[in-house]
Amino acid sequence: MGFVAEDQAILCAGSASSSLIPACRLHRDLKICKQNPYATKHSILAERFDNIFGQRGQYEKLGQLLASLHTRKGDLLRC
Repeated sequence: MGFVAEDQAILCAGSASSSLIPACRLHRDLKICKQNPYATKHSILAERFDNIFGQRGQYEKLGQLLASLHTRKGDLLRC
């Protein structure tokens, strides 16, 4: 089972201090980009993606998930 919109809404709702907020904002902006590909500069989205999903930390599983998402960058940033 994949990550669905309901999961994203739960993760992003009501957690203003969460480190997930940049990922939620990127997700929102990618959705906007899909609706209007010419309104957003792809280079800016790619840089934000790298900043979020290029991170490594002390949690091995989280690092593996981030690395997995980062390898799918081309598919995930397709507008």
